[in-house]
Amino acid sequence: MINREVLIDVEGKIRKIKRYIEKIEEIIKKIKEEREWIKSFEKMYYENYIDKKEYERRIKIIEKRIENLESKKYSYLYDLINLINETQKLIKFLNEIEEKSEEEKKYIENYQYRLNESINNLY
Repeated sequence: MINREVLIDVEGKIRKIKRYIEKIEEIIKKIKEEREWIKSFEKMYYENYIDKKEYERRIKIIEKRIENLESKKYSYLYDLINLINETQKLIKFLNEIEEKSEEEKKYIENYQYRLNESINNLY
């Protein structure tokens, strides 16, 4: 028999992986939006709606926001990779336990499927 707390831990890790993926996707979306702002300000500058000084000031602000978002994205990716590795090791360990019920086997298969599905969503 597998300790129920271990199964709950695996479930929690898989949920956390999905939350990390959602956070990363949101950051990527924000970065794209910021890049669109750059294009808008470039157009405004080239069409003489704003002067060079104002254009450079705004671009500098946007580039700083993009830099912060990129930094946050890579921090989340690092944490996500560690969490995925941890979860894979735990699932592998659970698969190696010989004395488990059919229900526990189904849980483990489900966890493996959901983990693989989450990883595939990264691409």
